[in-house]
Amino acid sequence: ENIINNKFINGYFIDNNQYIYSKINDGKALILLHYLSLYKNNISVPEYLSVSGFIHGEYYENGEIIDIKDYSHIYTKKLEN
Repeated sequence: ENIINNKFINGYFIDNNQYIYSKINDGKALILLHYLSLYKNNISVPEYLSVSGFIHGEYYENGEIIDIKDYSHIYTKKLEN
């Protein structure tokens, strides 16, 4: 898989351009930055901490309050064709 051609869209690494929202803390993008730093004589690159950050809270939808996490509710919404 060519990550630059398939995942780098409009200046961001995203999983799929059919989704409305996208997380920008993609581990694959940081790996590429680390490879680039080796190629460019060790330019400064941020440390990789975790991919476990998330948004959690209550959301009002269809007349009821629901408990959500971003990965199951926000980042699964797709564009309508």
